[in-house]
Amino acid sequence: MTEPPLITRKTKTPGPLRSNSHLVIHTRQAQRLVEGRSEPGKPPIFGMLSFGRKMRSVWLSSEHDDPYADWYLLQVEAAIGESHSLLQQNIRDLCSRISATPSVHIDISISGEPITVPLAFANPYGYMGAYLVADFDELARLVLTARHVGLIDRKYAETLLQTCATTVRRSFHKSTQWQYSGVTRDDVRSGTAVAKKAADLMGPLPAEYLSLAVRAKCAPAIRKAEPLLASSQKPHKVPDEESGSRPNADTISDDPSELANQNAKQKAEEIRIA
Repeated sequence: MTEPPLITRKTKTPGPLRSNSHLVIHTRQAQRLVEGRSEPGKPPIFGMLSFGRKMRSVWLSSEHDDPYADWYLLQVEAAIGESHSLLQQNIRDLCSRISATPSVHIDISISGEPITVPLAFANPYGYMGAYLVADFDELARLVLTARHVGLIDRKYAETLLQTCATTVRRSFHKSTQWQYSGVTRDDVRSGTAVAKKAADLMGPLPAEYLSLAVRAKCAPAIRKAEPLLASSQKPHKVPDEESGSRPNADTISDDPSELANQNAKQKAEEIRIA
């Protein structure tokens, strides 16, 4: 008896992965870190949302072999790590104070109506910024609770919140020091005009970033391709995880007037957070 022929079926591949995430905020102090500030007549403050958008540009440029983007990814990663350590140290200290008297149980304050911030970043660094804000929100709840029950005084509470908020803002601001130039490692090795422009904007590139000896832990895989286009050139589609298409030029601008506005805002922000 002969065996029936095998029936071949075309295998359908899974579609793109999707997920939903959000950040829950209980304090006004943490909310200000999410939104930042952009008001006429006042120095701008770079918030989490602006940070996430900026890091998308840095991420895409790193993906397309910009060694300066790699350099700044590592700097941002280090700044976030330092801020996280400071926040966690103060959280542990306040938790110890609040639990120091076992016979007195103190619940940490929460908001009766917390706000929810949707998170949809296109790179891991935006989420790292969200984790910082979440840490700060926890710290703020602890500070306000400890002050309310008399474990710390008002001056100490205000100083601690201001110090930690400034540290978080500095981490976010680090991303603004990177500027789009369209440079690649080949440009730097060849000493092209694009490489000179990048050096004028951001200074000399350390050799270890040119050789790929050092990269950030969460840096993207490098796609060898043409450099990203400036806004004055023809825009391209934003790349997805499976295609090699180029990013939309609107996200990375090299327009002189726009760069001037960005530089002015960055200088004002440097004065604000110093």
